[in-house]
Amino acid sequence: MAAGRGRAVKEEDDMSGYVGYLFEVEKHSRYGDDGLRVEGRICYTLAPSPAKSPTDLQQEALARWDKASYRIGVLLERGQRLDHIAYAREGGGEIVLRPDAAVTEELIRLFRPRPDEEWVGLRPESDARRRYEFIAPNVVCFFLRLDIAPAKRDPQLLPVVARHQGNFVSSFMPGLWALPALK
Repeated sequence: MAAGRGRAVKEEDDMSGYVGYLFEVEKHSRYGDDGLRVEGRICYTLAPSPAKSPTDLQQEALARWDKASYRIGVLLERGQRLDHIAYAREGGGEIVLRPDAAVTEELIRLFRPRPDEEWVGLRPESDARRRYEFIAPNVVCFFLRLDIAPAKRDPQLLPVVARHQGNFVSSFMPGLWALPALK
């Protein structure tokens, strides 16, 4: 599912260089009685710059991401849980995203959930570089695994917001993660 920027941003804001977002499921499987494991990739389209070569644009983006931490919010149906969520780490292993109470509170204040929904705010456990792949000169993908339970018997759309430094009030990248049905 593609989505654009969530809010108007100032030129100096670190989210201003993004023009699109995509979550793509590459494979999925059942775990336990009612869990769904999804492996996929999150791809960002960067705004092209006529003043920069594709290589310069890529290296600048990677350097900016290495310098800035990131936060993610996932809107679950009440009673669901993320048993595991992690990015693949460059060089092997993974970077687990851990629940963060401050991020969750910020999301609740800004995006009031309905009574049947709940936000889970997440931060990475380390500042290691995520494994990435440029699939086009201005499109970069990161690899993610998530385990959600209880999973739905029908496909489910998970609203997601992400951002680097700062807070979600100043800007964010919205998205929808389309999860397949539990089989």
